[in-house]
Formats: sequence, C-alpha cells, structure tokens
Amino acid sequence: MFGNIFKYISDSSLITRKTPEFWHKDCLTAQILIPITVVYFLIKRLVTKKVEARKFPFKIICVGNAVVGGAGKTPTAIAIHEILKKKNPSAKIAFVTTAYKSRLEGPLVVNGPSDLILETPNFYLRPFAPGDGALLINLFSDTEVRCYVSGADTSEKIRKKLEFFIQHQRRHGYSNWAVFEKNTDVFAGYAGGLEFDGGQIEIGYCLKRAFWGKGCATELASGVRDYFFRNPQLKKICAFTNMENSASQRVLEKIGMLPKGQKLYRYNDGTERVSSYFEINREEHNNFVILKNPEFNNLITKRHTAQDVGDEALMLSSYGQTIICKDRIQALEFAEGQGVDIVILDDGLHDKRIHKDTSFLVIDGKYGFGNNLLFPAGPLRDRLDFAVDGADHVIMIGKDERSALKMIKYATKKEYPVIESYIDVLGSLDKTQVYVAFAGIGRPEKFFNMLTEMGFVLADKIGFADHHFYTKHDIETLEGAANAQKAKLICTEKDFVKLPPDFAAKVECVKISLKFETKEIQEIL
Repeated sequence: MFGNIFKYISDSSLITRKTPEFWHKDCLTAQILIPITVVYFLIKRLVTKKVEARKFPFKIICVGNAVVGGAGKTPTAIAIHEILKKKNPSAKIAFVTTAYKSRLEGPLVVNGPSDLILETPNFYLRPFAPGDGALLINLFSDTEVRCYVSGADTSEKIRKKLEFFIQHQRRHGYSNWAVFEKNTDVFAGYAGGLEFDGGQIEIGYCLKRAFWGKGCATELASGVRDYFFRNPQLKKICAFTNMENSASQRVLEKIGMLPKGQKLYRYNDGTERVSSYFEINREEHNNFVILKNPEFNNLITKRHTAQDVGDEALMLSSYGQTIICKDRIQALEFAEGQGVDIVILDDGLHDKRIHKDTSFLVIDGKYGFGNNLLFPAGPLRDRLDFAVDGADHVIMIGKDERSALKMIKYATKKEYPVIESYIDVLGSLDKTQVYVAFAGIGRPEKFFNMLTEMGFVLADKIGFADHHFYTKHDIETLEGAANAQKAKLICTEKDFVKLPPDFAAKVECVKISLKFETKEIQEIL
C-alpha cells in the first residue's frame, strides 16, 4: 500500500493517471496523504500572488471546475458555444484552452475536423459540424434543389443526413463537405465523396439554385475529383446521377468522367433507384487533367492531430474555432489579433490574471467533490472556499447526490445561483449489440455507468488514463477483447478523435450534449 502511495506522490504526472479509487471515498490511503495535502496547500498559498486582472476587448466566458478532471467542463463549453451562436449569429466566437499534453506550444488556431479541407478558385470546403443543421434545412427548403436528393423532405430526415455526413467523416476521413463561397462566406451547398460498394469512392454535390448555371458545379466536382486522386492507392472514382438530371450528367462529362450505363443505387436512407453511372480511372484522370485541363489548383491544408494540440482542443475544434497556447494570456492576445468577439475560456477559473465577464463552476452531481479532500489525498484542486472563488454561477450536471451545494454554502458562507442541466446522448446506437467499452478520460467509470444506465450490454470495460494516446499495443488489446466477446467497441468522442482512421471505422462513438433544464443561462449569456 505504502509503495503505491509514494508512487502517486512522487509521480509528477499523477493528474494524467486514471482517477485513484481512494478519491471517491474517505479511506486510510487518503488519510495518510493528508500531511502531503497540507504542504501542497501551503505552497499553493505562497506561490499565489495578488495581481490585477487584465481586461481584454472582447467578452470572456469562463468554464471551470473545482476538481481534477471528470466534471463535465468540455460538454458545458460546447453547449454554451451553441447558445452563443444562436444569440449572436454574426459574432466571431472562439474556444481558448491551454491544450494539456499537446506537442505544439502555440498560440495557434487548431486546424481540426471543422477546418479547411480544400479550396478551388471560388470556394472552400470544410467538414460538417453538429451545429450545421440549419444550413442543410435551408438548402433543401427549395423543392427544385431536393428533387434529385433522397431523404431531404423533412427536418428530421435532414438532421439524420447531417449526422451521416459527420459520422462518415470520422470513420473514413472524408465525406460530403460544406461548401462556402470565398468572397462572401455564403453557404453554397455540399460536395465531396462517400464510400460505395466496399471501398470505392463516389463523388457528388448539391448546390443552392443561386450557384446553378455558372460553372460552380464543374469547378467543385473537378476539385473533389483531384482531391481524391491525390491518394496514390486510389484506382478509380465513380458517380451517380438521376437519369433525368441531364445537367449533372454534363458536369460529370466535363470533368472527364465516362458514362458506364445504369446501376441500382442505394441511398444512405435505405431507398434505391436505378441511376446513370459514371467512372474515371487514374490513367484517364492523368490524361484528362494533367495533360489537357490543369486549370484547378486545389490547396489541401494540414489538419492537426490530438498529439499536436491535445485531445480536448481537437474535439472542441469540431464545434468552433479553437485557439491553444500553454499560456492563457498569450492565447487571449492571439485571439485579439484574430478579431474574436467572444471567448469561451475552457478552464482558467482560478487564473486571477484574467478578467472574466461571466464564470461558471461545473459540478458533476453524482461525483460532487469526491472524498472532499484536497489533492493529492482527494480530487479538489484547492480548499473548497478557494476552489469556487471567482465563480458567478454553478452548473449542476444531474442531481446533487453528494450535497456539493451545501458544502459550498458552508465553506463560503454564500449561495451561488444554480443552473440545472443533464447529459443527453446524440444519435441512435444499437442497444441489442454487445459492446466492449473503453475510455481514456478523468473517470472512465462515469462513461461505463452512463452506458449501463442507458441499457447497453457491456461485455467488458477497459479504462485508460486521462488524455491517453492509443498505441498499437492498445489497439491490438482492444480488438482482441472485442473479438473474444464477439462484441463491438464503443468509446467517448474525446477518445474517438485520437484513433487512427482504420481503427476508428470499427468503433462506435458516443456523442453527448449538455442540455439545460431552464432558459436561465440564455439570459445570463
């Protein structure tokens, strides 16, 4: 026991380990560590200097917690971002984070899943994000636009189409992407490619009527074609059009694709239709484009990895602009240079150098403050009165099962306004399937318990340290566990962004969303 205790104490990376079991309850191990906790607290007081908070020329909303990991800070930041986007559609909103365990120091803007995939002379393309539903609903509100598109006649079907595009991007590294006009940033439609017939790539597009008859479809289809042929392993690309859609057939012929008759096409919503079928192979592409039509110069930007910028920053970037830097002040100065209007500060509640307009303390109702002891005897970052200092509101996720609010009131002699919330799971997953669940988060058991409470059958549960990067050995272990149980693998979104694409294709990703019980937070923001 003593060996384990001193291993925890002496290891400076304790915070990246799986949460110790003794943090959940007061026990002998925790009591033995209390003298170290006292020293930690005194040192913290000595090194904490009184400074004048710097005010920046934009609104700063801080999302923090009182414990080491696992409170629900990141989904809260995402939920606040979604509310701010609806309230301030023209505002430039950015997440700012220190990107723990990132290779790059920053400051920089994360080129993640929501960022540029390619450019053509007049358009840029990026993957769809969860908040893009309104874009597709607006696109398909035009009956002439949707007449050749399946599964686009109701809002619910359109949202399922959006989710399909997002999941396809995560599984395969490509999908149908959102298209924007460069000069205006106006959403023009979508273009890209989908997996077809076990590994082939089918390219396609769908544009608003304002972009018809101007060569836009030809430009985009050419750009997408060239993008995919940059993969030296790709032998050919195919495309389908409605047999009555002569305009799209002309576009495909313009970009060098050859008609190959008719084929039965199955749409992602399950419907089928006999369609005109086109193909172009690598040799035909080289002859047509490189020798005859080299007019399109498509820029492909490098996208950051979780190792580059950290898993949470990469995940945040799929919802909005994300800025990272090891020093928060430098990150905020960089945000100022980027012309940001609103910053969501992911963590930083206790950084007294920064003036915040509004600060939220996030508490997981099931966990509270663990054993209520200060690090390293427990999960509290500081003595409770110091830990909650600076918060304007408390966001309680779920029921306050550990009486955290009473403890705050006792420690601070004040009551904080409380905003109640809960976790909702997005999308639909097969609950008849047997799963092996894995997670590298602050408290993996939180994820496992959530799945069990939702009715999922878990044959095995494998926990890793918070911010864990999956090695080849880890992947082999996970695949072996799933094969042994004849089960499918399932993980969190934070874990999913760290998986290599070929392995990610075998894993179900559980996406969650924080929902607020009342509209009070909208008034606060």
